[in-house]
Formats: sequence, structure tokens, C-alpha cells
Amino acid sequence: MRDEGSILIFTLLIIVTVSIIAVSLLAIVGKQKVTATHYQRNIENDYLIKAAITQAKTELQEQLESSADYWRTCDLEGIDFSGQLTIDELLTDDRVVIKYSAAKIVSESGKVNLNSIPQQDLGKLPGVGSILSARINKKRLEDSFLAQQELKTIKGIGAEKYRELKPLVTVNNQGKININTASRKVLKTMNGIAAITAANIVSYRQDNGAFSTTEALKNVSGIGDTTYQELAQKITVQSELFTVVFKISIPKRKMQEKITELVQVEVD
Repeated sequence: MRDEGSILIFTLLIIVTVSIIAVSLLAIVGKQKVTATHYQRNIENDYLIKAAITQAKTELQEQLESSADYWRTCDLEGIDFSGQLTIDELLTDDRVVIKYSAAKIVSESGKVNLNSIPQQDLGKLPGVGSILSARINKKRLEDSFLAQQELKTIKGIGAEKYRELKPLVTVNNQGKININTASRKVLKTMNGIAAITAANIVSYRQDNGAFSTTEALKNVSGIGDTTYQELAQKITVQSELFTVVFKISIPKRKMQEKITELVQVEVD
């Protein structure tokens, strides 16, 4: 009887152990399946977002290039751009709709190029002055700025000062400042343009529309032939590169992202 009892207990122990192992294995398999599905979904989401960005950039580029006056536009914030893309899902036979729009469009030619602006003009940026301009100049002589964020590595440029400078500087344009899209703070960095003249330029384009040629700048009070000749090689009325903040959403998945991209356009 004892042997039979021992065998029964041993059998029960084996059954319990196998059951525990089986449950554990099922749990592991279940977790792996969830993880794999989650991973696949993340890959698919990335694929969908990239497809939407490609489509949005192409459409916005075509829209800007088809407009004769796009490069003279002062009010880039007023450009209304949106669309949607339908793509087959990878994991199912369903289709997913992706919506996109331009939340913000900024002309890179309306900014100061950190790598090419003369040091004396660099010092005219808000809060920069001679000491910081010398430090910035030293840095770019050693190694050009690859991104505006590198300003934060300069001693004396903290978070607050960087936030003030960020919308005014770039490393992406060709060095010429677009007098149609530049702010007063950017305009007055140029030699020969005082604060009042910069304000006059902004007022002129608001009252008369954007400048169609750089020479039209001479119509602004405070800019004569001599000043214009000094500025002629430093200014433009065209924009070829835009920083665009795209809003991308997939309503079905309750996803929404904002992605910053550069949009290049061709100028005649």
C-alpha cells in the first residue's frame, strides 16, 4: 500500500509540475506573441508616417513651385496646406487613412546664416554683442556649425538666450537674407540698416506687398543708392528652402505627431 501511495503522490507531483510548466510556457509564448505583434505594429506605424511625410513634402513642394509669388510671400503662416493618404495595412487587409497638414512654414532665407554672417553683424543679434560674437566666430573657424542647436555649446548662451536666437538663425540657407520674409531683428543685423530702417522695410512690404526685386528696396525710406549697393550681394527676394512642421495623424489608431522637415523648391 505504501508503494502504491508513493507512486500516486509522485504521479500527482509530476502532473502538477507539468501543469505549472505548461502554464508558464503558455504565458511566455503569449507574451512573445504580444511583443511580436507590438513590434510589427510599431514598424508599420513608422512605415505609414514616413509614407505620409514623403507625400506631404512632395505635394507642398509642387504647390509652392506652381505659385508664381511663393518666393515673395511674407505671410507664410497663412499658407493653408492639408491632405490625406490611404494605404493598405501590412498586418491586415484593412486600409488606413493618414491625414497631414502644415502647422508651420518658415523661410530659411529669412534668417541669418551662422556660418557666413560677418562677425560685426553677428554681434547685432539680440543679446549677442562683441564677446559672444567672438566666441561664435572662434567656434565656426574651428568647425562650421552643422545645426543651430550647436549655439548652446557656446559659453554665455543659455536656454533663454538660445530660445531668443533660435528663430533668427540657420545653417541651411545660402547666406543671402530674404527681405520679404526676414524679421526686423534679422534685417537690422545687416550693415547700413538701423532699427528704424528695418521697421520701415517691414512697414513698406505690409503696405505695398512683397518686394519683386531687390532694387525695389530703394523705395524704402532710409535706403539710398549707396546703402543699396552695400546690401545688393547680401539680399534676395527668393526663398528656396523652408522648414515645415507637419502634423501627421492616423485617426483609426488615435495617433498624432508633429514632424519637422526641410522642403526644397526650385526657383527660376
